[in-house]
Amino acid sequence: LNEIFAYKNARFYKPDFQGVCDSLVYIQKDSLIRMYTDPILWSETNQITGDYMEILIYDDEIQQLNIDKNAFIISEVDSVHFNQIKGRNMVALFKNNEMDRIFVNGNGQTIYFAEEEKEPKSIIGINNLDCSNIVVTIEESKIKNMTFLDQPKGAMTPMDKADPTKMKLPGFKINNDAKPKSKEDIYRIN
Repeated sequence: LNEIFAYKNARFYKPDFQGVCDSLVYIQKDSLIRMYTDPILWSETNQITGDYMEILIYDDEIQQLNIDKNAFIISEVDSVHFNQIKGRNMVALFKNNEMDRIFVNGNGQTIYFAEEEKEPKSIIGINNLDCSNIVVTIEESKIKNMTFLDQPKGAMTPMDKADPTKMKLPGFKINNDAKPKSKEDIYRIN
């Protein structure tokens, strides 16, 4: 197939990568999947949202994800705590079909739960930082490092002093009900 057009509640499923949106277009010539109107992607423990997304595929592997306007990545730490990265736009680069690096471009905001190094890991504090441009390094589907490029503002707060109302960024929403759970689930009627 050279072109695929999916309209009204488009869904796709791979065991390690799922997505939904209103409309989806794939053109083989430029190797881009374009996702329109309320796109959501799930990759391992990450949920990715934005107003519009493009997925670049080369040699049957995801190479790059562009998230335009209201880019938001939520990563589950446990059932109650979620690392969050938000910005105007983001570009995510992939290696071997796994997210490797994320570039946040404009209005960057993060909430990141710091964990103990040794096992069993427990959350020791919460980082709330704002910085217009951020580079995030991912390893094994988890945030390994964040580099704040332009005068970050914020602080780390120990968990016993953390304000529960400041543990979620504006616009935070988990969309697990929309997530396709299997190949057959892409045909679900809402």
